Amino acid sequence: NWVVDAGAQAITDAIASDTRPDVLIIHAPDLNSYSKLMKKAQAAGTYVILVDNPANFPADAFVGSDWDKLGQLEAEAAIKGCGENSSKKIGLVQGDQANSSSLYQYAGIMKVLEKHPDFQVVAKPDSNWDATTSRNVTTTMLQ
Repeated sequence: NWVVDAGAQAITDAIASDTRPDVLIIHAPDLNSYSKLMKKAQAAGTYVILVDNPANFPADAFVGSDWDKLGQLEAEAAIKGCGENSSKKIGLVQGDQANSSSLYQYAGIMKVLEKHPDFQVVAKPDSNWDATTSRNVTTTMLQ
């Protein structure tokens, strides 16, 4: 639910517990929020595994998508699908500007678009990972 304070408290409680876990499996909400706590966990001998969202932290393992590559694949598919006879204008609905998956995916998209300067992103609203917001910002872009 991306309540950073609640997640931080859960990590803090786990580290301080008499039955400290051997491994913490963490789905970080952004690049930095839990970095100090994850470092503290490692210093206490607990392994840290990040799931799906990379962080600015050298975790013991990362299990998840290559968001940069996925962004590249999405941009390539959009360019191919739109074709040369299209307006070449792209509206890009993102999750948010803090989540590493959004940031890396956007970076991948832009890598491909740099090679195709005739295609351009004309709008890039955030949906905050909400389906209703996504529909609303998409409707606004299409008007």
